[in-house]
Amino acid sequence: MYSKSVFNIEIESKQKIYLYNSYTNSLAEIEEDQYKLYNTAAYEQLDNIQGWLDMGFLVDARMNEVSALSSIFESCRYEQSLGITVAPTLLCNCACPYCFQDKTPITMSTEIFNDLTDVIVKKTFEFRKPVHITWYGGEPLICHLQIAGFTERLAKLIGCDMIHYSIVTNGTIYNQETMRTISDNATIDFVQISLDGDEQHHNMSRIYKNGEGTYQDIMKNIPLFLEHCNIVSLRINTTRANKDSIGSLLQDIHTRFGADKRIVVYIANITTSNPNVGVQADSCLTRQEHENLKLELAPLMKSFGFDTGGYPQWCRGCVYTSHHGFIIDPAGYLYKCWDYLGFEQFQVGHIKDHEKMYGSPVFFKHMAYNPYHESSICHDCAYLPICVSECPSQRINPFSTHAKQTDCETKKLQWRSNVLKKIEELQAMGCEVR
Repeated sequence: MYSKSVFNIEIESKQKIYLYNSYTNSLAEIEEDQYKLYNTAAYEQLDNIQGWLDMGFLVDARMNEVSALSSIFESCRYEQSLGITVAPTLLCNCACPYCFQDKTPITMSTEIFNDLTDVIVKKTFEFRKPVHITWYGGEPLICHLQIAGFTERLAKLIGCDMIHYSIVTNGTIYNQETMRTISDNATIDFVQISLDGDEQHHNMSRIYKNGEGTYQDIMKNIPLFLEHCNIVSLRINTTRANKDSIGSLLQDIHTRFGADKRIVVYIANITTSNPNVGVQADSCLTRQEHENLKLELAPLMKSFGFDTGGYPQWCRGCVYTSHHGFIIDPAGYLYKCWDYLGFEQFQVGHIKDHEKMYGSPVFFKHMAYNPYHESSICHDCAYLPICVSECPSQRINPFSTHAKQTDCETKKLQWRSNVLKKIEELQAMGCEVR
């Protein structure tokens, strides 16, 4: 006996019906006669019923798919790979008014860097997989010399091929010599830089300590960073104040860099996920307003050659839900989300006693999070495998403007739009969607 998958999503386009499964990511056009059989539960009469099972559109009637995915989610939690976010300093050369960091005047000591190196070497040899390190802050490139030295030492111990970096930077600090040292000893997968609207709006919020804007310096540095990394990801922060300027910003990016596929643009949202954020909740876009803005901007982004969102993928979680990953602050304290940096109540341990993290009450609270649990408000949603209730920190964080917002209809519309885009791409290549 068979039943429909609870993760099946029906999509109509040009008088044709398609099925998309959010867990298997299967996509197929369904002929009219087959759709009638499928819709009346006459599954045994379907052509190639094994194909329906293989693609996940039909499952054993005894299967509880949500419970099965809950079990898979738990097993992924313990996957033997190491993802670390390192904040070598909380200091910054800028004075953005909404920044949530407390700017404690401390940088990571040689001793803490050495303790971190010991943990990485041990885990890398244990897991036999590359370590993925995200440099964060504050402004991490204030410590570019320390990062370069750390990278050289680590490369000698585990090899360059075992080190993958991402750098979250404000984009105003660039030193060619140290960036070359870092990229010679590690793979820099991407550099993320934030922009706050067009030049006028950006220079009102992302400013140096003397009040001067940073826009032109960032634009000058983007091609320089591209000499050392695979991707420069431009995070465009949106608020009620700057949302109408995003089109002008996209135009400027395209004018300067053309359709360079190494530059990825995505529309982000400022939220009050941290009580130190210097922005009022009423100045933030709601979830639905943010998703609507992305939909409005999609045609313009497409015309400039920017990706407006890829084919949905099953989400495995993040450091928050990972058993092995952690965030480390300049003093060596460990956390499970970078929104929590500097908050003692969210610390799960210290790098000197890294293994004690696994016995921390705060650590176990994070490990208890599972979006597939029956208590989850998203438990019965067909989109759950590609969403997993979105960011767990923002979902349960009492400080977050998104914590109580559960209207996801616009987000679903975006995913459906991305599936339709894939259908159109396949048709343009002369492929049947089967």
